[in-house]
Amino acid sequence: QAASEDDLSQQLAVERERSDARFEQQLAASNARFDAMLQQMNARFDQRDAEMNARFAQIDARFAELEVKVYRAVAAGTALILAAISVWAAFG
Repeated sequence: QAASEDDLSQQLAVERERSDARFEQQLAASNARFDAMLQQMNARFDQRDAEMNARFAQIDARFAELEVKVYRAVAAGTALILAAISVWAAFG
């Protein structure tokens, strides 16, 4: 018995709906995997960003310490030069 054109059209429509449903399921699964991977990448990026910010904060603190030492050395050197000039002027 040969299938009628209506029967074939109905079977085709059913198969199309099944195919569309499978595609939607696969798309949803792919999107879920992509979202999970994106969340992991964002978490790693945030962690690396925090680590880099902490390192820069340490570097900034070290530069601040060095700057204080340089200012103190310059002040001490200037004081020695002024004292030497005073002594030279007094006995000069």
